[in-house]
This record gives sequence, structure tokens and C-alpha cells, in this order.
Amino acid sequence: GGVAEERPKRAASDTSKQASFPSEGELSLEFLEDVSLEVQVALGRVTVSVQNILGLKEGSIIQLEREPDSTCDVLINGNHVARGEVVVVNDHYGIRVTSVKEPHFFTEADGEGS
Repeated sequence: GGVAEERPKRAASDTSKQASFPSEGELSLEFLEDVSLEVQVALGRVTVSVQNILGLKEGSIIQLEREPDSTCDVLINGNHVARGEVVVVNDHYGIRVTSVKEPHFFTEADGEGS
């Protein structure tokens, strides 16, 4: 067990302002539930010369380096987090997630120099 510390007494009005922090070893992410993150889907990439970029016009086609039936990359705030397949849902494009990468903050210590 730990040593109990005596804390100064607070006025009754101060107790409503106390923050609730998770105990050691406990991780609570509830405070992040309302945070919005930008999700992007990359269908493919290609390197194009400036000359070809300057020649783009309506109707131009940029051929990607990815096969039509291959999965696409799902990025959250610019970080590659998953792969998925393009689907159509109620006349809108969607992504069916086929694999999710492990977050780097869980695997960082395992992969480097340990």
C-alpha cells in the first residue's frame, strides 16, 4: 500500500470543481469521445510531371498505380490506420474496413531497441 497524505480541507464550493483522474494502470478515454478527427481515404497515388499537371483539363484521367479491386488506405489526421474496400451505401461511397493497424503508442516500446 501507499502512504496516505494529508490534504488541506476544501470549502464545499470547491469540491464541484475537482477533476476525476483515472487511478494508476487505468486508462479512460471517455473525455475524447466528442473529439472530431478528419478521416481520408486514399484510392491510390501516382507521380505526375509538372507538364502533365499543367495540361489537366475537364475530362482528363489520372491513372493510379493501384489495381481496381485492391484495398485503399484509411488515414485519420494524416496517419495510416486501416485498409478497406470501397462500397456504395445509399448512393454514397463508403469504406468497408478490412484491416486495422495497431496504434503506434501501444507497440512503440516493443519495436525499437527492446
